[in-house]
Amino acid sequence: MQRISISNLLNDFMQAHCKELAAALILELINCFSQDPVVQHRTIQYSVDYLQEVMHV
Repeated sequence: MQRISISNLLNDFMQAHCKELAAALILELINCFSQDPVVQHRTIQYSVDYLQEVMHV
């Protein structure tokens, strides 16, 4: 029951703030794929870490 509630809240949050999250991450990701694979991985991992941090707040 609680898992569904958390899922619903997270979905609501993403619906309300997905544009802001994308805008915040786009600058970091925009040139990612023209970089060395190590830099690509690190950039994507940082973005995932940021998203996880936001979801824990």
